Amino acid sequence: MNKYWCFLLLLVFVNLHVGAMDLLRDTFRLKELTVSAPREKLLSDAGKVLSFDSSTLAENSGRTLGELLAQHSAVNIRSYGSSGSSSGIGLRGMGAAHTQVLWNGFPLNSLTMGETDLSGLPAIGFDKVSVIYCASGSVFGSGTFGGALTLDNQAVFDQKLHGYGWLESGSMQTITNGFKVSGSTKNIYVGTNVWSDQSEGNFSYYDYVDGKSRQRANNSHQLFGTLTNVAVKISDKTQLDAGVWYQFKMLHLPGIMGQSSNITETQRDSTLKGFLTVKQRFNQSVLQVKGAAFYDYMRYTKKLSPNDTQYSIFSEIESVKTFFSANYRYYIHKNIVTDLGYDQTWLNAKVKSYNGQKSENVRAFLAGSKYTSRFGGLNLSVRNETNNGSNSGLLWSAGGSANILSQILIVRANWSQKYKFPTFNDKYWIPGGNPELKNEIGSTYEFGLAGLTSSTHHWKIRYDLAYYHTDATNLIAWKPVNGSIWAPVNYSTVRINGVDATINAEKHFGNTVLGILENATWNVSDRIHSNDGKSLTRLPYTPDLVANTKIFVENKIGKLALIQRFVSSRYD
Repeated sequence: MNKYWCFLLLLVFVNLHVGAMDLLRDTFRLKELTVSAPREKLLSDAGKVLSFDSSTLAENSGRTLGELLAQHSAVNIRSYGSSGSSSGIGLRGMGAAHTQVLWNGFPLNSLTMGETDLSGLPAIGFDKVSVIYCASGSVFGSGTFGGALTLDNQAVFDQKLHGYGWLESGSMQTITNGFKVSGSTKNIYVGTNVWSDQSEGNFSYYDYVDGKSRQRANNSHQLFGTLTNVAVKISDKTQLDAGVWYQFKMLHLPGIMGQSSNITETQRDSTLKGFLTVKQRFNQSVLQVKGAAFYDYMRYTKKLSPNDTQYSIFSEIESVKTFFSANYRYYIHKNIVTDLGYDQTWLNAKVKSYNGQKSENVRAFLAGSKYTSRFGGLNLSVRNETNNGSNSGLLWSAGGSANILSQILIVRANWSQKYKFPTFNDKYWIPGGNPELKNEIGSTYEFGLAGLTSSTHHWKIRYDLAYYHTDATNLIAWKPVNGSIWAPVNYSTVRINGVDATINAEKHFGNTVLGILENATWNVSDRIHSNDGKSLTRLPYTPDLVANTKIFVENKIGKLALIQRFVSSRYD
C-alpha cells in the first residue's frame, strides 16, 4: 500500500513544482465557468452526459426526479408501487445501488442499502440535473458501475427577485403544489424551494389471487420539503455557498395481492441536510474547502389490525454522514489544469438489527489533470480510498475527445476503473451480515460520436451515440446459506455491452419551434457462471431496451408535447 501513497505524493510534488515555475509568468484571466466547474464535471467530459437545465426543470415543477427522467431520458426507472412509492435509477444495465447520486458534490446514497429513492427528490429543488454515464471510480468514488446523477444548485448574482408556483389536482384525491423564488444583489444570492404532495391512492383493482374486485386501501402518502441556498461574495476572489434541505414523507403501504386489507403498514422518512463551501481564487488557482452533515431517519411499523395497540413490527433506522473535502485547482497554462483533492467521510448508523451503532471512516486522495484546446481535450485522474482498513487500490481513469469537423463530428473515448464498498446492511445485518466481504471491482470503456448539423432553412440536428462495455466481479448478492437464513456473498461476475443514442431535431417556423427528441439505450447484461464465460444468465429486472420519444411545438404562447416511453421485457 505504501507505493500508492508514494505515487500520489510524487504527483502532488510534480504539480506544485510545475505550478511554482509558472508563478514567474504573467497571470492570465480564468474563465468563470471553468473555475466554478466541480471536479465531477471537469474530469468527466470525455463521456456521455445528459443534462437538464433550469427551464426544463421548471416545466416539470410538479414531478419527482424519477418521473422527470422517465419522461425525458432512456434510463431505467424502477418504481415499486403507485405514486409516492420508492423508485430507483438504473444506468447501463446496473441497479440503483450502483448509481451514485450527488447533491452539490455530496453523495446521497443510503449507507444502509446503498440506494437513493428518487420519489423523494423533486425536480423543482435544483437548478441543473445531469446524468453522467461514464462516472469513474477515480473521480466519483464508490458505487458508479452504472454511472452518476448530479443535482446542483447554482447562484446567479445581480438578479432581480423572481419566482413561480404551481398547483395540480388529479384523481385519487391527489394534490401537488409548491413554489420557487430567488433573488440577489451584486454580492448576495438567496433561493428557496418549497413543495408538497399528497394522495389517497384509492383506486379500484382486480385481485387475481382471490378473484375479487377491490378498492385499494392503506395506499396514501404525504410529502413536504423545503430547500434553501445562500451565496455570499465576500470579495472578488472569495465566495461562500451554503444550503439547507429538510424533507419528510409519510407513506402507507398497501398489502400484496390476496392479503387482508386489515394489515396496516406505514413508513416515515425524514431528512435534514446542510453544507457549507468556501472558494478562494488566486491569480492562477482556486482553493475550495467544503463540509456537510446529513441526518436520515426511517421508521417502519406494522399492525395486524388498525385497532391494535401494539405493533407486530417497529423498526427505526438512523444514520448520520459527515463530509469534509478540500480541493486545489491550479491552471498551469490556459489550456492545462491540474486538480488535487482530499475527501473524508464519517459514517454512523444506529439500527436494531446491527446490534448497536456502527461507524466507518472513509478517506480518499485523488489527483487529476486536463488539457483542452479547440481541437479537443485529454484528461487523466487517479484515486486511492480506504474504508476502515479496506483499500480500493490505485484507481485510474483516462479519456479524450477530438473535434474532427468543427462541431459536426466529435469523437471521444474513455476508460475507467470502478469499485464499490459493501453497504452497512451487507456487513452488519444480524443474522447474515458478513464483515469479510470483498469490494466489488471492475472497469468500463466507452467510445462515442457526437455533433451538431444546422443551416438557416433546414433542421438543426444534435446527435450523440455511444458504445460501452463493463466488466464487474465480486458483485454482492443475498442468498439462502443456512435454511431460511439469507446472507450476502461475493456471488457473481457481470459483463455488459450496450449502446446509448440521443437525437434532437428542431426546425424554426418564425417564432414557432417544432422539435423531435429521441433517447434510446440498448444493453445486454449477463451474469457469468463459468470460468470460460459461456454459462450465462440475464440480470434480473434489467430491460434490454428503453426508449423515449418526445414531439413538441413551442412558441411565445406555450408548449405542447407528446411523450411516448417504451420498456422491453425484463427477466425475473
